[in-house]
Amino acid sequence: MATTTKPASSKRSTERAPGSLQLFTSSEARRDWKKVTERALAGEKVAILIGKRAVALRPVELTYAEEEYGVGETELHGKAQEILKRARKERAEGKTGSGSNLL
Repeated sequence: MATTTKPASSKRSTERAPGSLQLFTSSEARRDWKKVTERALAGEKVAILIGKRAVALRPVELTYAEEEYGVGETELHGKAQEILKRARKERAEGKTGSGSNLL
C-alpha cells in the first residue's frame, strides 16, 4: 500500500518521503490542474482524494489506446473533443458531478 504524508500544520507540507503518494483534494486539483498533471507526467505518484477514495493519475502513451482499444490518434482526439463539448454543455445546464454520463 502506498504511503501518504500528513501536513504538520494546516499548510501542506512540501517534504515527502521519496516514492510516497501525493494526495490532492478535488478542490486543490481543480485549482491547479496543470501543476497536478505535470507532476504525474514527471513520474510522481499523484492521486486526487474524493471522499474516502482516491483516483490515481498516471501518464499513458497514445499508442496504448491504439494497441489496447484499436483507436487511432485522430479518433482519440475526436472522442476527447466530443466529451469536452458535452461536459461544457452539461456544466452550462447545471448538470455537473459524478452523476453525469459523459461516456
